[in-house]
Amino acid sequence: MQEQTDNQNQGDSPLPPPVPISIPQLVFSCACGTKLKVPISLLGKQVKCPACSKTVIARPSPEIAAMIEQAESGEESLTPMARRVQAEMDRINSRTNSLGKNIVTFLITMAVFILVFAAFGFFKSGKDGSFSILNVVILMAALMFHEVGHLIAMKIFGYKDVRMFFIPMLGAAVSGSETTPDSTHKAVVSLCGPVPGILLGTALGISHFVAPHPFLRDACSMLLLLNIFNLLPFHPLDGGRFFDDILLSRSPVTELWFKAITTSLLLVIALLINAWLLAAFAVLVLISLRSGYATSLLASDVRNELPAGGSYTLKTIPPAELNMIVDLLQVRLHPAQFVPSVMAPIAMRVWNRVCDRPATVTAIVLLLMAYAAFLALGLIFGIVWAILVIKKKI
Repeated sequence: MQEQTDNQNQGDSPLPPPVPISIPQLVFSCACGTKLKVPISLLGKQVKCPACSKTVIARPSPEIAAMIEQAESGEESLTPMARRVQAEMDRINSRTNSLGKNIVTFLITMAVFILVFAAFGFFKSGKDGSFSILNVVILMAALMFHEVGHLIAMKIFGYKDVRMFFIPMLGAAVSGSETTPDSTHKAVVSLCGPVPGILLGTALGISHFVAPHPFLRDACSMLLLLNIFNLLPFHPLDGGRFFDDILLSRSPVTELWFKAITTSLLLVIALLINAWLLAAFAVLVLISLRSGYATSLLASDVRNELPAGGSYTLKTIPPAELNMIVDLLQVRLHPAQFVPSVMAPIAMRVWNRVCDRPATVTAIVLLLMAYAAFLALGLIFGIVWAILVIKKKI
């Protein structure tokens, strides 16, 4: 009944004024420079120019034509800022390091590494407790063996631009870019540094029991110390990266807490053993956690906006997703950072996380079992070895 009354009232009210219909217009220029405006229905047809009386074909401007073509193809166009960011990403991706450049980088950093050790007096005889030349050589060989494990794993999983270099007083490192982000691959890469070192150190220790030799003893001690320490679950050590890759990288808050707590523990350990450079390194890592957390949050936001079951590749960021990332960056960054040189690397890191394939339950269980087994082997043999060394039984 109420509905009938309402309809009746509506019928008694005056009709609204008619809305003028706007016919889409096509704007283009004649050869004489005159701008012509005709209905869009005349697109592609001949039109007479009123200024020069010549007949011209009604065509849209190049910009409008591109927009029409993109609309017909169903693709979304990039915003002006996203287009600039895309150009910067293309420039970054086009850069490659040649084999010769990688070798030069390796040799220069190795030379600096040796010079720094020499400056701190680590080339002395060793009778006063300092490093001898032999121990420095053993340390460098142990570092290289550790990093070669990472390097080989990266090559197997298709990483590009892989290179190794030394970091004075801290060790060595291997860098590379993923072609197909995969949490399982990254976890295996993390293990392939310390695990071979623990196995080799254990083998050299057993060999020393069979045929005692100072070189075997020192090499075993160095390999066990370096690789057991790296396998501990402290960020940014290999063990910390391992847990981050297979368990934590999908949860920004959990990842942040794990990194903050374990890095703080690493800082405390460094201070207790007077390892000032390691302590300084831990402080720098703590400072960098904020930017890493922001990247992780941004990737999580983008991932939540994507359709379920979608397949994405690291090679290219689709226009819609790149626009989304750039828009989010413009909200969260300081205006002074609204430049492609700053936004492009962040966008690439965000998209890397978005494309990252999480580890399966089976892979997680198997990798955790492998981690526990090798860490237990290293700790048990390492503790026994340390006791024997302290008691001068070997």
